[in-house]
Amino acid sequence: MDDPCCSIPHDMTIACNQLPYGFDPDNIWQLAQLFGSPQSQGGCPYYYWTELPPLVNLNNCEVGAITRRFQAYGGGWNGGTYTCQQLITITEAHHYEIRFPPDASAYCQLPQAENIQTNELACDLLAVSVNDLTFQVSGNACYKIMRTYRVVNWCEYDGYSGPYIVGRDEDCDNVPGDEAVWVIRKPNGQVFIDRNNNPHDANPSIGELQTYCGHTGVPGNWRNFWQTPGSQYYVNRGYWQYTQQIKVYDDVKPQITFTAPQPFCSYSSNVQAGCPGPVQILFAINETCSDEIEIKLFLFAFNQPVPLIPANNRAAELITGVYPNYTINGTFPIGQHTFELHVKDGCGNVESVQIPFTVVDCKAPTPICIHGISTHLMPTGVAQEGMIELWAIDFISSFSSDCTPPLKYSINKAGDTPDPSLSGIQLTCADGDSVSIEIYTWDNADNPYAIQPDGTLGGPNYAHCVTYVLLKNWEEICGITPALAASGLIYTPVDSAVADVEVQLSGGMLDTTWSGTTGQFDFQSMPQGQDYTLTPAKDGDDLHGISTADLIMLKKHLMGIDTIESPYALIAADLDNSGIIDETDQNLLLALVLHIDTVIAGNSSWRFVDANYDFPDAANPWIAPFPESIVLDSLVATADSLQFIAIKIGDINCSIIPVPANLIQEDIEDRSVAAKVYRLQAGDSWCTKGQPYKLVVKLPEGVEEMQGGQFALQWYSDALSLSDVSSSDDAREVYTAQSKENKLAVSWTNTRRQAGIPGNLLELSFTAYESGYLSDWISLDESEIQAEIVTHSGQSQSLGLDFILEAARPQLFQNSPNPAQDETTISFYLPTPAKAAIIIQTPAGQVISRVEDNYGAGYHSLQLRQENLPATGVLLYTLETAGYKSTRKMVILNR
Repeated sequence: MDDPCCSIPHDMTIACNQLPYGFDPDNIWQLAQLFGSPQSQGGCPYYYWTELPPLVNLNNCEVGAITRRFQAYGGGWNGGTYTCQQLITITEAHHYEIRFPPDASAYCQLPQAENIQTNELACDLLAVSVNDLTFQVSGNACYKIMRTYRVVNWCEYDGYSGPYIVGRDEDCDNVPGDEAVWVIRKPNGQVFIDRNNNPHDANPSIGELQTYCGHTGVPGNWRNFWQTPGSQYYVNRGYWQYTQQIKVYDDVKPQITFTAPQPFCSYSSNVQAGCPGPVQILFAINETCSDEIEIKLFLFAFNQPVPLIPANNRAAELITGVYPNYTINGTFPIGQHTFELHVKDGCGNVESVQIPFTVVDCKAPTPICIHGISTHLMPTGVAQEGMIELWAIDFISSFSSDCTPPLKYSINKAGDTPDPSLSGIQLTCADGDSVSIEIYTWDNADNPYAIQPDGTLGGPNYAHCVTYVLLKNWEEICGITPALAASGLIYTPVDSAVADVEVQLSGGMLDTTWSGTTGQFDFQSMPQGQDYTLTPAKDGDDLHGISTADLIMLKKHLMGIDTIESPYALIAADLDNSGIIDETDQNLLLALVLHIDTVIAGNSSWRFVDANYDFPDAANPWIAPFPESIVLDSLVATADSLQFIAIKIGDINCSIIPVPANLIQEDIEDRSVAAKVYRLQAGDSWCTKGQPYKLVVKLPEGVEEMQGGQFALQWYSDALSLSDVSSSDDAREVYTAQSKENKLAVSWTNTRRQAGIPGNLLELSFTAYESGYLSDWISLDESEIQAEIVTHSGQSQSLGLDFILEAARPQLFQNSPNPAQDETTISFYLPTPAKAAIIIQTPAGQVISRVEDNYGAGYHSLQLRQENLPATGVLLYTLETAGYKSTRKMVILNR
């Protein structure tokens, strides 16, 4: 409703670029400053008015309309309320500049190309996109980047028309891209293509304009056109495109560096394959211009070139590594070879090098000699002189192939410097009746690393064997009395050979030797007519062979139950070397069994007696001093049947099997395959951190009579702490010793009655430091003490340990022994009486045995003999009962 007392501003139209910077269409005060306010008319007292918030309808380019609203109150002829409005129309205005950069180039790196520039001088929204296409090129350029710039003015572009393409040679000098190109869009719709952003500065000059290529002829710009309605360029308004070229030049080849390798050693015996040896060659590549390299490797075996074709490229097979460091790895036959290495960078530059290398034979030939030759000296015609010629080839028992033939053989007396040219040797009376000979085998290699017998470096590989020559008629020909020898054997009372015994020879000659694996010892070159004494000694293995079985024998002897009758066993029982067997010896032996002591005080670990000595009283071997040496008076003939009985102190039952240091592990393992194993039983339980727990250890079932036994327990000291050990069985004497904070040695005897029965052996009180099952932390430790029981017959049987969760669930234990050969025992536990089955089957699932029965609650064992099992190898055995099934593996060996 019009108000006669109020005059509002007129509607207005304004270009967007005429608005001030920071214009806010919602700012009523700013609108009033720009577009005016209502004015009151004369004769309208008490009149006032208010401007309401405007209605703004502008796009992102600030083009559109603003509606201002006013409300008048009070004055006028009737005192009413009136509303009126003003319309502000804002129109487009386009004025902007674009600078497209010139081309760029660089050598061996991405050039620092200039970027596009844009200037918005009116109501415009310019957006720029850049798209790169890379092309490999020929010539000295490595690659070219075609960088396309697209510029859109969102306040001008219609959204679907194609761009206006700005030329690369706007200056028409036939050198495209040599300078920047400016696009200047004026507010009146005129567009200038120019060298700079001033189209009216006479640059370019009139002389630089070429009308044949579209120049308008007006100095100051290359050309101009209109983008107003009706113009052919109108559809392209606000969308511009230009392509810049960027070139990267690279004509530098990659660099390959390596160190010429030293000869590589082959220790192969594969003659058919050329005795290949391992080769490793390091090389590095330096390529500064390209991120991409291609490596090819060609092998010229025995320096014979091959075609450089893909089929002969062995890079993928032999080269490992990442840029810049690589390694060539492979095995190659003995000889001289060459690698040819090719490296191409991403710009096509190729470098190649040849890497010669040599594989040499470093494996010495192995001679196999005849073990001794007996022959005769030939008379020379001179009294007491003789001579024999021997040839190296005569001592070779078998000939073998070698990687670098032919092999040569040489001979020399032991101690002389070998000479590969010396194929024969002469022996005379001066060499004696027995001569030690060395036979050398030499190959034809030129091994630069082989140290020759004369100390020089480089030459053939060689090895030797030692043999001897016996001259049977030496005394006859040479007329000289030969030297004599003394040899013999050392063995235990049960005929087990004892190795590593030191035997000292004194008297007419001083010498020392050690017994071999069969107990033999030997002294040579002993002058005739002299007195000699041979004294054996062995010490340092005090605990070897000592066990509870020995303690039982000693106790029964002292109690008069079972007297020791062998004089050798009595000597073994006299630990303190007092000549009397008493409780002192028993206490010393117990300390050794429990490893409280590890050295036999006052005695050596071994004693030796001349095997030909007859004890005057076998029940008292100390009634007269027994001979621990053998005396040879005025030796006139070789003594080759000397014998000593070796007595291990403390090993009363003579259970020790002396094992020389070089006995192979397989021999030890084979002896224990078929041993029977009895099982201790211990109650398992869950422990809570900080709480005390008792572990009850029970003796195994299935042994009707036992005299005692021994074992050692170990536990994790971080999880458990032992506070007390006790035994509730008065029928047994139980001895324990805690050797370390987490180890307990246990020995018990049952000599007070004939038969031992199963039952609780001892109780151990622990405090838990962590939570978990006792079985997770406690186990047998046989590193020092063998776990075993002693039967009534005095035999020792192996002992194991099973943990049982009392009144919980059934349990199936590992069979023992495992592997087994003749028989094995499967044990299981039932918490309540139940029907249970033991099923044995092959890994393929074929059932070969099933034993089913009703069992009472507790621990049960099932013995299996191999003749009842129609299969060997890996077998599975399963315990099945109501609600429970468990399977384990066992190994049955062929007989």
